[in-house]
Amino acid sequence: MAAESNDPGQERRAAPRFALALLVEWPGGTGVTTNVSRLGAQWTAETPPALGEVLPLTVRLPGRRANREIAVQCRSEVLRVEPAGAHAAVGVRFTDLRFEGHGPGGGLSGSPTNLSKI
Repeated sequence: MAAESNDPGQERRAAPRFALALLVEWPGGTGVTTNVSRLGAQWTAETPPALGEVLPLTVRLPGRRANREIAVQCRSEVLRVEPAGAHAAVGVRFTDLRFEGHGPGGGLSGSPTNLSKI
């Protein structure tokens, strides 16, 4: 449920968004995020997925050590595809998350996260 606001011009969101430029990959393409929240993300891409498509995503997060990254495996539903210059802006809702560390020294791994509990 979206947060309540008395200001009709203020955008209402269920979770705060963070302006982050992260690599996102899905079968058929790649993009760069413009913002991310615990419930979804927006990114730009030259070849976007179709509106309503449910797809697996990988979002690459930088690790705290050199040569290490965290790959966030997501299942997502495409809620919005809009023109953005030569690219398209894609908005998705996460339906499942899994964190996996990559690189020297191992990393994180885990089972899917119940998004209603975070």
